Amino acid sequence: MIVIEQPGGEHYTIRPCEIALTPAGAVQGGFGKQQIERVAGHLVRFFQEKEAWISFTLDELKDFFAAHDWDTENPLCGLTGHWVDDGEDVAGRRWNSEVFVYFLEEDICAVTDSFIRRCAGLAHH
Repeated sequence: MIVIEQPGGEHYTIRPCEIALTPAGAVQGGFGKQQIERVAGHLVRFFQEKEAWISFTLDELKDFFAAHDWDTENPLCGLTGHWVDDGEDVAGRRWNSEVFVYFLEEDICAVTDSFIRRCAGLAHH
């Protein structure tokens, strides 16, 4: 289920402010790969500042990442489907990753309830 909140509308039961991040700004253990958990944490921070699970453009997200001095190269790393594990023992192995961020239009994205639940520690891989 895609989650997009509108001002004055209904709210998803888990609020962005309820999601705890590590001191390094990552979510903890919900995605099984540190790089993805860091990017997910940055995305949660975006929603925390907006105080809602809103839809967004990649440019908005990249601007937010740049304002915090975070890498803007791949702000949705591992959250849009397949990703490749670059670990030495399984170099190049493709993993079938769940889609946590959908492209609604060419440049408009939204997160899923599965993304929110994983970030909140309520669902695991």
